[in-house]
Amino acid sequence: MDPATRVAAILEDTQISGFAASARIANVLAQSDFREKMGYWMRIVTEIGRQNEPLFGGLDSITFMFGRLKLVTVPLSPSRSLGLSLEKSTNADFLLAKIRSAVNLTS
Repeated sequence: MDPATRVAAILEDTQISGFAASARIANVLAQSDFREKMGYWMRIVTEIGRQNEPLFGGLDSITFMFGRLKLVTVPLSPSRSLGLSLEKSTNADFLLAKIRSAVNLTS
């Protein structure tokens, strides 16, 4: 996992089916109630983005910035997404390009 990545999660519909967390942070996704809430949040965010595709074009990723971190959601299919928690200073576009190249995703 890239050092700038705090947490990476795969979402299937509204369920987080897999995740990895950096050793330097608390593993909040190990808590099933938090995983469920995060799964719904990622699904809602992705659906909002998809609803706006007719206005703005294809959905590549969605980024939310908070005080100390960025949350990025990348739709992989209609029912599957990749969620990332990144350090705020991370260049999300650069990191997403690395991920897409490594796993052969197209935008």
